Amino acid sequence: RLSDGAKTPFGTDVPGHDPQLLWDEYRLVPVGIATGGGRPDYEWLDTEIGAAHAVLARAFKSQVVSLRGWSRDRNRYLALVSNPQSPPRWYLYDRARKEISPVGEGYPELRDAPLGATRWITYKARDGLDIPAYLTLPPGVAVGAKPPLIVLPHSGPTSRDGYGFNYLVQFLATRGYAVLQPQYRGSWGFGEAFELAGRGEWGGKMQTDLLDGIAAMARTGEVDAGRACIVGSGFGGYLALGGATMHASTYRCAVSFAGISDLGAYLNEQARTYGREGAAMDELREEMGAASSSKLMDSSPYRRVSRGSTSPILLVHGDQDTFISIEQSERMAARLKSAGVEHQFLELKDENHFLSGSANRIRYLEAIEAFLGQHLPVN
Repeated sequence: RLSDGAKTPFGTDVPGHDPQLLWDEYRLVPVGIATGGGRPDYEWLDTEIGAAHAVLARAFKSQVVSLRGWSRDRNRYLALVSNPQSPPRWYLYDRARKEISPVGEGYPELRDAPLGATRWITYKARDGLDIPAYLTLPPGVAVGAKPPLIVLPHSGPTSRDGYGFNYLVQFLATRGYAVLQPQYRGSWGFGEAFELAGRGEWGGKMQTDLLDGIAAMARTGEVDAGRACIVGSGFGGYLALGGATMHASTYRCAVSFAGISDLGAYLNEQARTYGREGAAMDELREEMGAASSSKLMDSSPYRRVSRGSTSPILLVHGDQDTFISIEQSERMAARLKSAGVEHQFLELKDENHFLSGSANRIRYLEAIEAFLGQHLPVN
């Protein structure tokens, strides 16, 4: 309470998971808590909204129902329904009429398209930490076939992949690739200790968490882990560039969309934007492990480029990116060129950090397909 500072706990504590609060914008009260590993679990604090969610959950048993809003009188509910194998669809639930009506769908062209099957797995990192991940196999993959592997780390780093349709995952899967999405240490959603384990490990254990995922895939025999590339955007792009420059023997190639290549330059860019002093910059320095300039340099892909020990790289960046400057990719491209490392650089005009333009998104996917076809052919 603002009046006296007293705190009242609510909801059930779920060890190893971070709760997401669900809020009623009309009554200004918490109505539910979402947690979960592979797919979200809901604890409804408001029985009325919980009952509406239960009706929709029964109607769409194999999918995740996310309530995105409701009317002030709580008679009409807007729901997003999806899972990794099903493009998202929107529905309107009218409680009084007991009707569920379709509103729209995200990818109508994919309505009958065969898509890859996704499942939730866990593997051990080399220090014993359990790393959760999503694994998607190509649709119609033959028994005993071993598709090549794409490692797809999420951005963030204190973020996570969700249990829903991911157009890039399915694009890669339908091209014949297995896709591994590791929730590497530092990811949000798996408890405070797991998130803090990523502090200062941008170029260290976060990278080896990905390598350990590839090794785990090799042990299962489901994929050809000896043929792997890494693809990522934002911080995932940094991990992709790190994989290509620090672990070239593991990755045949790398794709970075809006990735960070030089941590020192990135830190200076953020300082110019937000000021050198303040909680945000202190937290960024702590996350990066910026205690010394030598560690920043050693963890920067730009500084690790060398002929013969850097995998081929595709760099893609929007020229209107205000989160990670295009200079990060421009500098990396210049460094790769001077070192004689095979690379491509695609600048997307009038594009932001989130690849919002449909035409540019298609150009990006076409560039990935051509690049992988050259360096990681399926057959």
